[in-house]
Amino acid sequence: MITTLLLAALLPQIATIDHMPEPESQVSEAEAQAGDTQTVPASYIPINQTILIINDDVLTQLDVTRAALAMKKNPNLAGASASALQQGALMELARDLLFSQGAIRSGISKELVMSIVNSQIGAEVKKKGSIPAFQRHLASLGTNMTIERNQRARQLLAQVFQQQVLGYQPVGAKRLMAQLYATPEAMYESYQDDPERFYRPEQVTAQIIRLKDNGQGSAEEVIRLLRNEIMAGKLTFDEAAKEHSQYRGGEQAGMADPTDPATSSFSQPVRDYMMTGEIDVVSDPIQDKRAWYLMTIKERSPAGPLAFAEAQAFIKKELKDQQRAGLMYAAVIDLRASCSIWVNPRFEGILDLVEAGFAQAVKTIGPPEEDGISF
Repeated sequence: MITTLLLAALLPQIATIDHMPEPESQVSEAEAQAGDTQTVPASYIPINQTILIINDDVLTQLDVTRAALAMKKNPNLAGASASALQQGALMELARDLLFSQGAIRSGISKELVMSIVNSQIGAEVKKKGSIPAFQRHLASLGTNMTIERNQRARQLLAQVFQQQVLGYQPVGAKRLMAQLYATPEAMYESYQDDPERFYRPEQVTAQIIRLKDNGQGSAEEVIRLLRNEIMAGKLTFDEAAKEHSQYRGGEQAGMADPTDPATSSFSQPVRDYMMTGEIDVVSDPIQDKRAWYLMTIKERSPAGPLAFAEAQAFIKKELKDQQRAGLMYAAVIDLRASCSIWVNPRFEGILDLVEAGFAQAVKTIGPPEEDGISF
């Protein structure tokens, strides 16, 4: 869980400071702070609530709790335990705190960063309709405008630092790409190390007519009628799918992408037919919890090893991911050596876990011995 959250943030898709779009509405610093309790100076924060201090920036237990609350609202993290959310939030915040200090050390202007943050908040205020409405939204997340500004600034600094480390360069108007390169020799060497790991599961291409079930039986009736007309030769499957399918209807004629039935996102009844259906045979009506289907299997590609030419895209991505992780691993080591760092003894392993997450990805050391920090 922790490693996934860590690596998911390696490649932030943001514009550079020079290319950051300006929103139509902005909020001044005075407006942004209006009505909020000001941040308590670090010297007044009770030591038992302080987790990490890097140079003059402070991470507290309250920061972690607020971030975990925000993560809980993410549908992709539904079902995650409170402890897992706290651990994930702690990892992200500790990493961002460390990386933000790297950006500051490189000479990034704090004033410019805060002006961008105020522009971002201005855009959010416009969406909510007013500053009070946005403040109420923040309160529902357990935070306020001042804390939000500071957290966004820290995140932005951390993202800029990662871009610096990875050598991002502008591509087009606002898009950035890391300057990483996997040589053909390196790709072939990686393939030769273990060709058996490049294995393609069975791929099935299906054509699907899907009608949502309204609970009144009409979807089933239409599906059965369409099957009868197809089987009688009055209608082709293509024509029926173009006209009626609620899955890729129209010109796509219900044609699905090649997929592995064992791992696809289709419902179980659909996957079952993908695994057992015959080529170019119209299925009997199929029902799941939400819809009725007619299907025909158009092609099966058997499972088997990938040739080097077929595996190159995967190998290239893998090698670049390792390069990214290696660069960030070196950056973490450098920052830990050059920054003034204090860690609450209860959380003394947190930066070790940040470092080990990158090291594990680049295969320089094994996985961390600990599962995480206990909450």
